[in-house]
Amino acid sequence: DVIDFDYLENPGRDGLAEALVSLYALGAIDARGGLTPRGRSMSSLPVDPCLGRMLLEAAKEGCLEESLAIASLISSETIWHQPRGEEEEAEQKHRLFYHPAGDHMTLLTVWRAWEHSGFKESWLRENFLRVRAFRVAKLAHQQLRIEMTTRLGLAASSCAGKYEPICRAFVAGYFCNSARRCGEGGFHLHP
Repeated sequence: DVIDFDYLENPGRDGLAEALVSLYALGAIDARGGLTPRGRSMSSLPVDPCLGRMLLEAAKEGCLEESLAIASLISSETIWHQPRGEEEEAEQKHRLFYHPAGDHMTLLTVWRAWEHSGFKESWLRENFLRVRAFRVAKLAHQQLRIEMTTRLGLAASSCAGKYEPICRAFVAGYFCNSARRCGEGGFHLHP
């Protein structure tokens, strides 16, 4: 009973209601507030519910490997490093990784390049990337991969360079952050 639970620090009824609505929209709880099978799977992942829902959808979409890499980097601190006096050189290096499909695909591009280097920390330094962020991300990646494949029994699939399945997985977890471009007038939240 999360409503009447004796919390150490009470989140307040409005905050609690908002969280329950979000969990319901993610499919983690049913209309009575009970945990769904998807919610059970999400609760075993040591990430926020939106990221957990995205990872479960990634397994269905056949892009779990790519999504694990992105989720691991999202779970860490910022990866970009711009030392004082070397901002321009750092920006040039960073531009090499930018992907036209957006930030998540840029993170995947960086992860794949680091993977191709043999996960070398020297490669990170050469490309003005935060070593500590990647250490944390690699540990998170290992932990999430074990949780997804061993405990949840999901296949460690790859979409081999296609980014549409990854985008669909992210929309499943972060649907509340989606918007639709409406001409020159800007964006409107997507229902």
